[in-house]
Amino acid sequence: MRFVDLPLSSPAKIRDLTFEEWGRGRVVSLDLAEARILRNHKDALRCDAVGPDRYRIGPVPGFVGSIRLSARTTLVVTPRLPIDSFAALLSLAYDEMPIPTRSDKASVSQGDLSSWCISQIVAEAQRLCRHHLRPDYVEVEDRRTSPRGKLIFDGLSPDYRGGIRCKTDDFTYDTELNRFIKAGLLQVSKCSVAAPWRPAISRLLADLNSITAVLPTTFSPRRLSSALFARYRPLATLINLALMNQGSEFDTGALDVSAFFFRLHELFERAVYNAFRRVTAASLAISQPQDRTTATLVRGSPHLGITFKPDVAIKQPTVGIKSSKGAWLLVVDAKYRDPIAAGRFRASFRNDNIYQIMAYCRVFNAPGLLLYPRVDQDVDISYKIGDTRFSIRTIDLQCNNLAEEFERRAREALSECRS
Repeated sequence: MRFVDLPLSSPAKIRDLTFEEWGRGRVVSLDLAEARILRNHKDALRCDAVGPDRYRIGPVPGFVGSIRLSARTTLVVTPRLPIDSFAALLSLAYDEMPIPTRSDKASVSQGDLSSWCISQIVAEAQRLCRHHLRPDYVEVEDRRTSPRGKLIFDGLSPDYRGGIRCKTDDFTYDTELNRFIKAGLLQVSKCSVAAPWRPAISRLLADLNSITAVLPTTFSPRRLSSALFARYRPLATLINLALMNQGSEFDTGALDVSAFFFRLHELFERAVYNAFRRVTAASLAISQPQDRTTATLVRGSPHLGITFKPDVAIKQPTVGIKSSKGAWLLVVDAKYRDPIAAGRFRASFRNDNIYQIMAYCRVFNAPGLLLYPRVDQDVDISYKIGDTRFSIRTIDLQCNNLAEEFERRAREALSECRS
């Protein structure tokens, strides 16, 4: 998968159509099959015919990702705001959830190990564990009190005191290929670029607990030519690529991996929520994604509900009363955009976001926090209007350790609201 932080070499004669998130579309030549794939992804990509084999294509605002339209054409949408590692942000957003899978394909080519390659390994392993992990017959040798299967005799005078040696066929998940997959995940988790994905890999290894980790010296994906094991080919080849740092076992650009398109604002919001979930003390309660506060109807019609749902709300539960009761300590709203808007005469913070956090502060009777990604400068400022206090801060998405940066901002906000 060739993406923002993936330093893979491009296959020869490949046409890359690169767009920027929220960027303009352009007119390109596509055949009918390529146009059909684009139209199947109308939620993330625009494709309008403007003439014979000519189409105006571009990204739907907010989406980033990559997809291979054909053997010669790859489309990539890159983030508009500066992000050092998209895969690290992805791992924070899907900390305890599997990465959504897509039926369409992207391609990976020969190159160095990167965090995006690790994310593809995790996604493929999650898919196999959920649906397609395949058991097989293996030959098992042990001693039994009664004969079963093929008997094995130890010389002319066998000793039966420990039982009769037998060989039997057993239907099990502890097969050579599954052992390679588990051992490969163990080895990949030790790589420095795999740090953001270690919690997800640990959960995968727990799911594979009944499988023995045995890493063969070589494992050729060509052995997966059978249709029964075709679903293993992407994961086995990616693990080979990660372990051997070479693409000798497959043709450059020939490996199919999952194609993804994500809404970056949703990833950012989910990463912020997970950071607060990790640093929130046991004595506090964090709102669940489905929690919300509803306005009470006084009179009139039509009776349409009005709800208030910040991205994060932290509560101090009342002692001796269930956690749904208690005082709110902090409400947080994450916005994936530049916190500063360029005005006609001077720059200013975005009023619509400030109005929103002020409404949350009044409804929840708690201080508020607006979190943005850092764009041109750091922002760390607090305001007070009447009894309502709110802060505006940025998170540097270009730092080396994204998880620490998110958690640092979460700890600072919790420490400030409790002081």
